[in-house]
Amino acid sequence: MHLVIYRLDSIALGVLGAWGHYYYPQKWQQLKNECFVLGILLFYGTLFLPTPYSSLYRKMFSTLVISSGVLFMLPLFYSLRCKIPYLLGIVTHISLISYSMYLLNLGVILGLMGYFYQPQTPAANLLMYCVYWFGVLFCSTLLYKHFEKPIMDLRKE
Repeated sequence: MHLVIYRLDSIALGVLGAWGHYYYPQKWQQLKNECFVLGILLFYGTLFLPTPYSSLYRKMFSTLVISSGVLFMLPLFYSLRCKIPYLLGIVTHISLISYSMYLLNLGVILGLMGYFYQPQTPAANLLMYCVYWFGVLFCSTLLYKHFEKPIMDLRKE
């Protein structure tokens, strides 16, 4: 149950960021560098904070702090422009399938992989990590192409 609450918090922070960008575009642009530094500190500070994984902070608050870090990085990311067409295509594709990735990554892909295979060596861990990302990208693309996009296209009719 607590995963749903985390995800709703993350979505709410994204909505808050969109609201801030829409109503305060000058501040969004002015504070992008300071916000980025704060975002990096929150994001990586939480990832490398030496607290046990069973602690209350890790279980309840770390995902909110990480999502807040990403929120503070958004103004700088928004101002970046890509001049490499291949890289732009990859970023655009990941942006399109991001909701499908969100739906599939932990609960479905990682859950199934962890159920069927437990790596025993660092090399097997690396292989599982690569298979995980391939699975997330492949399944998310299929879900987007065959379900999400057709549903969104119905709005246009």
